[in-house]
Amino acid sequence: MAKNRVHERATQLVLAPTRAPGATALSGDPVLIGQIPGVMLTDASDTVANGGRGTVQLDGSFDLAVEAREREAGLAVAAGDIVYFDERLLNVDRANGVRFGYALEAVTRERTETIHVKVGY
Repeated sequence: MAKNRVHERATQLVLAPTRAPGATALSGDPVLIGQIPGVMLTDASDTVANGGRGTVQLDGSFDLAVEAREREAGLAVAAGDIVYFDERLLNVDRANGVRFGYALEAVTRERTETIHVKVGY
């Protein structure tokens, strides 16, 4: 057995998010730790800019706000689409975002809706 293992599964860790929807990462917020997607389980202890730490879930599915933009007609986000963290919202714009996970429901064009999202990839 390896003696240097820190966490068996590493799915919930106390970390400092590098990007969040606001200055302070709150419970339920999608966040990034560098390129690693997660959802805050607790409020961060301080602002993101000051390295505030909190418990982050790095897998699972959550109800998160997803913005639908881009596509010309019909659904802008379909179930199974890859969603990206872009500024403060999740969407399907891979040009400006960091890969976050998968939409498990659809969002109609030009709307922002809370849908099930699978975190990770």
